[in-house]
Amino acid sequence: MKQQSHMMRRALFMIAFAGLTLGIVLYWKNLIGLWSTIQRICRPIIIAIVISFFVNLPMYRFEQLLQIIFRKSKMKHKEGFCRTLGMIFAFLLMIGIITFVFYMLLPQLKESIKVLISNLGSYKDTIVAFACEYFPDWELDTLINDKYAELIKNIPTLVSDNIPKLFTFTAQATSTIADVVIAIFMSFYLLISKEKLFRQGKTLIKTYLPKRADKILEICSLLAQKFRKFLGGQLIEALILGALTFIGMTVLRLPYSPLVSTLVCVTAVIPIFGAFIGIIVSALLILMVNPTQAIIFTVFLIVLQQIEGNVIYPRVVGDSIGLSGLWVLVAVVVGGGLFGIPGIFVGIPIMSAVYELLRRDVRRKEEHKSSSEENEEHEE
Repeated sequence: MKQQSHMMRRALFMIAFAGLTLGIVLYWKNLIGLWSTIQRICRPIIIAIVISFFVNLPMYRFEQLLQIIFRKSKMKHKEGFCRTLGMIFAFLLMIGIITFVFYMLLPQLKESIKVLISNLGSYKDTIVAFACEYFPDWELDTLINDKYAELIKNIPTLVSDNIPKLFTFTAQATSTIADVVIAIFMSFYLLISKEKLFRQGKTLIKTYLPKRADKILEICSLLAQKFRKFLGGQLIEALILGALTFIGMTVLRLPYSPLVSTLVCVTAVIPIFGAFIGIIVSALLILMVNPTQAIIFTVFLIVLQQIEGNVIYPRVVGDSIGLSGLWVLVAVVVGGGLFGIPGIFVGIPIMSAVYELLRRDVRRKEEHKSSSEENEEHEE
């Protein structure tokens, strides 16, 4: 009877799998459209979750500090008031950091663009001289001059061809800004009512899934723990990298050290790809001033990031997520492919939680198997 039931379940599974595969093949365009709609709807929610976890880190500290101040001053207060005030302070801190970054970035970026435009011809002459000095047999000077003349000639065509793309970019940027604004307001409610939401979710799980409630709550707790540790570690690691970049650039006397170290610090928050973004943008800024210093900076930052990736990152972030580099890369690619940059921040903690759950399950089964073998040996 058991064998027939097992064969029936297997046959039903194969039929369902075949039907699902056939449906995907026949209606793949509709499924892509459906997924795009789901992605568009879920994007503000995912951004709100990421913002909530980031803001919750300083908010929790502010809330504790306010409660201590109220207790010592013997003033009456409510827990909700401390939470609201802590959330306001945390958001003000985040806004202050973002404002500081733009305050540092925009003026120097504007100045760099002016320098680039005014010295465009001299940059070409510098590159030609560099090519003639170090690669005299390659005849790069003729090639560079021809390409430069072609670029100047084609500037009007490039501008006119890219005007339609500008409108598309503006529409996408407006949509992204709208998603971020919605996510910020949503994060207010998530942070203010987090205990209430946890209680409601716990009640729903225990009511409708009583047999699996403990397991589901354990998974939710593990996910929250992984999110908190990963984001906190990522912020600490980014601050350390930014500080080391500033110290190194000051010692090497490279230009734009406050701007570049701030930029590296901000981009380092994005796992894996943030490091490359920081190197490319910063090297281009320094290239406008001095090509040799741009090469020195690139080599310095690559060496620094190797040290950071092999020494600092495993101690600060690696232990909290418990993933090897390969699985972190898989989580970044899958999460980023599904939901963009917010998906990267969500993907790594989820992958870490899944990895931890699988490891626990494998360990539990191995222990059960070994205990069963021991019992059989005793019986014999």
